[in-house]
Amino acid sequence: MLGVGLALLVSGCAAISIPMGGLFGDDSDDEIVTKSVKPLPVVPVATVPDADWRAAKAPFSLAMNRTDAGASVMWDNPATGAHGSITPLSKAAASDAGRTCRTFLLSRVEGDTESWHQGEACLAGKAGWKVQMVRPLAAKT
Repeated sequence: MLGVGLALLVSGCAAISIPMGGLFGDDSDDEIVTKSVKPLPVVPVATVPDADWRAAKAPFSLAMNRTDAGASVMWDNPATGAHGSITPLSKAAASDAGRTCRTFLLSRVEGDTESWHQGEACLAGKAGWKVQMVRPLAAKT
């Protein structure tokens, strides 16, 4: 019988509980309290307001005209207090439609909220770079 009990204990199928309060002092305040962890609030990622796109137009062109990918250009909109960066993610290349396009990452910080957006822009003749698509990636507060 002792062999069976020892086998169960070694295999993890049985447990022995010995009160240790007498050995280590009074255990009356050793109560463990567990609570559920509240999830972080979900921050919706808004689109970039038109006023910020207008403020970022010149820095956007500068960033997109650079030949190196990964070099960020800062932008700032004093009217809204928003600011951020524009980073080309790829070199300019011909798209399936024959246009010269490249992908970019745009960050936007307003107050305590920071958001990230990824997009693609293509050259449109004398008009310069035109944003074809932009999608929100993430936000944090």
